[in-house]
Amino acid sequence: MEEQRAFTRKAEGLVREIRTEAGIFEVASSQISVPNNFEKFNAIWDTGATNTAIASTVVNKLKLTRVTFAKVGTAGGEINAPVYLVNIILPNNVIIPNIQVTELKDLNNCDVLVGMDIISQGDFAITHLDGKACFSFRMPPSRHVDFVPESNEHNRRLTLNRLKTNQSKKNLPKRKFRKKR
Repeated sequence: MEEQRAFTRKAEGLVREIRTEAGIFEVASSQISVPNNFEKFNAIWDTGATNTAIASTVVNKLKLTRVTFAKVGTAGGEINAPVYLVNIILPNNVIIPNIQVTELKDLNNCDVLVGMDIISQGDFAITHLDGKACFSFRMPPSRHVDFVPESNEHNRRLTLNRLKTNQSKKNLPKRKFRKKR
């Protein structure tokens, strides 16, 4: 059995984007040793992104070494982007080791775009109960989340309660009303 790592972020109101911190450091060897002082960056989680990307400012700040180039489809069209091999540390020490990330010049108000290459390695859930957002991520994945059985059970109980309420109304004694003179 593998050790699990997870984190949760909560926010008031409905959220339009999922933001966390993401620590990044270059892969130095096959052994993952987390440096004491790694750089933390602002990350947005994007289920529409196939792969994780980092901004050029991150590459320059960390002085990363390019390992190759890759064709990347962006909103502006296809580009040939530099690729780097890094380790990513998400909140609560959720570590994504040895992941290839592409460099993009502008990531619109974030430094890291967490794509499906990371999201699909774990369990990912977003809920909005009572006007409060809750986002949670866990690695490795441990179970499927399926809202249908829970919703079906909720609806079954709701229907039974309605039937009981209607039945009890039918069993009430009828009240007689007198005409006022």
